[in-house]
Amino acid sequence: MEKFHKLLARQIRKYLGANPPDGENISAFLDAVNDSYAHYEKDRELLDRSSGIAFQELAEAASRLKKEAEMRRAAIQNLKQALETLRSSSEDLEQLEFDESHLVDLAEVIRGQIGKRRQAEEKMAEQNAILIKINAELDRFVYSASHEMRAPLNSIMGLIGLTRNEKDKEVANGYLALMERSISKLDRFTQAIIEYSKNSRMDLRIREINFKELVDEILDEIYIYQDIKAIKLETKFDLNGPFYSDADRIKLALSNLVRNAVQYADLRREKPFVNIQVAKNSWCTEICVEDNGRGIPTEHLPNIFKMFFRVANDRPGSGMGLYIVKETVDILEGEVAVESQPGIGSRFLVKIPDLGKYMPGAQPATVS
Repeated sequence: MEKFHKLLARQIRKYLGANPPDGENISAFLDAVNDSYAHYEKDRELLDRSSGIAFQELAEAASRLKKEAEMRRAAIQNLKQALETLRSSSEDLEQLEFDESHLVDLAEVIRGQIGKRRQAEEKMAEQNAILIKINAELDRFVYSASHEMRAPLNSIMGLIGLTRNEKDKEVANGYLALMERSISKLDRFTQAIIEYSKNSRMDLRIREINFKELVDEILDEIYIYQDIKAIKLETKFDLNGPFYSDADRIKLALSNLVRNAVQYADLRREKPFVNIQVAKNSWCTEICVEDNGRGIPTEHLPNIFKMFFRVANDRPGSGMGLYIVKETVDILEGEVAVESQPGIGSRFLVKIPDLGKYMPGAQPATVS
């Protein structure tokens, strides 16, 4: 009896007694019934196990669906809030209705509006940075300009008093020469302010540049106002094809570089020189102004392009020249670099890109 399933054993004892009849047929029958019970037991175990797994999976799926539904409700609420916020600041969205059947389209619209707002905020940040820079320059300008203008004026006022009371004509003429020097200093400063003002406000005027004519004009002007007979001026041009930019601004930057080189020339040298080289490559024109003048101490190099900064006070100058060079080159989307050593000389290199793209019908220069 022990070999039979417990349920079958119970039925045998109930209907056949403790000692059931023995025989080949009855034994085969009982074995078949016993196998049926065993298979039933295994099938039930498998069914219970699969039911348990299915229930667990259903419970997990239900939990996920619940979370997704909550997330969807939260997303819809956020979209509603975002839409209301955007409606209050954008006329384009005043007529846009909230439709849950087109959430993806609505989200794209809101994303686009957020992108526009972000761009506007970035532009505002850039404008604020520009305003901060302008305000800082204005403060520095007012302080330095008042000093630069008052110094020669005070000198002139003092010299006028001395001249008025001076009986010796030769001494009086000396006072007049000092007055003339102060007036010239004031005139140079005023001219630098005018150049700075024009450069900061003037629109770009793009046209084809004739560098040879432009350099000749600069040198002619320098010959008129400065005694440079002792300085050897050399020019070299390596140009290929047309180049488009703002001629007035290039002239302004280059003239300040050349005047600066002439002004700080070391006339004690046997052969003081200023070399001007203009070379054009595939994307820009390089302008190099090199001299063997006094040079700039290394500690001053980071400051030479700042407004009113002067390396030395024993030479005439407004402290605006190199600042105007840097501002002008920036407007022309170029760059300027300097190498200098005291007692050796200086080398300024300006790179200006072709701006033909801003000129309707003009083709930027290319090198064949």
